[in-house]
Amino acid sequence: MFLTLGVAAHVDAGKTTLCEQMLCHAGVLRRCGRVDHGDSFLDASALERARGITIFCDQACFSLPTPEGEPLEVTLMDTPGHADFWGETERALSVLDAALLVLSCVEGVQSHTVTLFRQLRARRIPTLLFLNKADREGADAARVMAQMHRLLSPDCVQMTDVDIGVLREELAARDGILLERHFDGTASREDYREGARRAFACGALFPVLTGSALMDTGVDALMRAIASLCRTQWEQREAEPFSAQVYRVRRVGGIRYCYVRATAGCLSAREEVLTARGTQKASALCAVQGPRLTPVERLRAGQTAALTGLDARPGERIGAQSGGESPKTLPVMSVDVIPVP
Repeated sequence: MFLTLGVAAHVDAGKTTLCEQMLCHAGVLRRCGRVDHGDSFLDASALERARGITIFCDQACFSLPTPEGEPLEVTLMDTPGHADFWGETERALSVLDAALLVLSCVEGVQSHTVTLFRQLRARRIPTLLFLNKADREGADAARVMAQMHRLLSPDCVQMTDVDIGVLREELAARDGILLERHFDGTASREDYREGARRAFACGALFPVLTGSALMDTGVDALMRAIASLCRTQWEQREAEPFSAQVYRVRRVGGIRYCYVRATAGCLSAREEVLTARGTQKASALCAVQGPRLTPVERLRAGQTAALTGLDARPGERIGAQSGGESPKTLPVMSVDVIPVP
């Protein structure tokens, strides 16, 4: 199973630090970098390290074991927290299967937190929430939960058993299939788990976990919750004609890369693909792991990759759905450089 998981937050909620811990727990990193030390894995540009903030959306991949034993292949996207760089975040939102919204237990629900949550709900993206910085003086998870119920959704529910996902009563109240079994006492642990997945997927449940990314508390529980709750069905679309959405374009070493998420079918390196500007050849496919681009031979439905050789723009679709575009991901400004003779 492939899952694209975006991590979003109001600035300084500890989002990038949490991403570093998740990558360490997954075995991608040997040690966690820190934003204030200028060595975080996903803030690789010189400008980000100098400023100590996330400016560009970057990503890394890792695998999680699921309760059923099938690995969940996760693409983790770290998005900017500053509203100034909202364009980067919005383009990432267009390709997410699920989201992780990070809040501070001290500052609570902030202005950009509300904006992010509304955007996630408008796009029907299943969302987990992580109350970070629980170790800091002034942290009050109960106060923040009350804010979340008032400003975000009354369906924000604090998790108490990550194997099930939520309190049994809370879950049964949100799932008609489970309700009868819950009352007659015949519901099994697997019934509650499936009910949690259904409620999470349809936006009837927003699981909340608490911890401290800096102190590495609560991260294990978060990883288990992701593995237990997040499910996708991309493998069912691999037999369809190839299509993908472009969500980012960047240049590395003078080479233009189009970052895409495949939504159907498969694409091989050096294979031709239809774009809004005609048929073009995908010269190379690269897996993205932070600042590293590693050539791969095949891109499958649900996976992301950086492609070379294509003339495409963020928001455009390529392949079988070429010509379509998402207006929510189009740049708000474009610039042409006209050199003086």
